[in-house]
Amino acid sequence: MRRSLTALVAFLTIVAVFPLVATADHTSDPLSVAIVGSLQTEIGCPGDWQPECAASELTYDAADGVWQATFS
Repeated sequence: MRRSLTALVAFLTIVAVFPLVATADHTSDPLSVAIVGSLQTEIGCPGDWQPECAASELTYDAADGVWQATFS
């Protein structure tokens, strides 16, 4: 148990000091992002699981780099 705890603490320390970042430089940024699922009819889509429904699309905020939206 003590050896496992020591290994866990060592791993977490290394990750905290040297965070792992993976990026795919060959993947282009998306042109649009939408929330899909069984909630879409609740936010104005004609049906669920319809990624083409404009009512469930998110807007890109360049200030923080996050796709976001508020739904009622």
